[in-house]
Amino acid sequence: MESANPYQSPRAIQRKVHGARGRPSRWLIAFLINLPLPVVLGIGSSEGAAIFGMVLGIVALGVAGWTFCVVALRFSNCFALATGILAISQFFPVLQFIAGLIAIELVFIGRPGPFMEEGPTTELVTFTDGLFTTLITGILLAIPAVLLGLFLRYVWPGYARREQRPRSLSH
Repeated sequence: MESANPYQSPRAIQRKVHGARGRPSRWLIAFLINLPLPVVLGIGSSEGAAIFGMVLGIVALGVAGWTFCVVALRFSNCFALATGILAISQFFPVLQFIAGLIAIELVFIGRPGPFMEEGPTTELVTFTDGLFTTLITGILLAIPAVLLGLFLRYVWPGYARREQRPRSLSH
């Protein structure tokens, strides 16, 4: 058996691309941090099948965001950071309240809803109420995250590609 020559140069440079798989995970963590306030408010105004619709909507939004981060890998760092910044905004949840109110109004178009003149006659009761309210709220909250991510990518391009730089051979 031949022993390896320690003075011979390597035949191929082997770099670890460890960051690419971790980026969608960062977004998933930021997504999960964003859930407490919407879940508490949603469960408080839902019952029965609507809660199951909310859970399915949350799973659908999680899968959609994860897929976006996998497909748009260059953008995923900034999207994860922007989603994390929106998670911090839960301490002053104006954006979350506005998105939720818009979603509820859209779900209750054409029938008496919680914010119509007739008073609070209906809560989120049906499966579709919970599902569509969750999806609309999530989409309305994803729009500022994407815009903030694009802004961060523009003003801080080094962060967007920080794991794409070639690493030195000593590491």
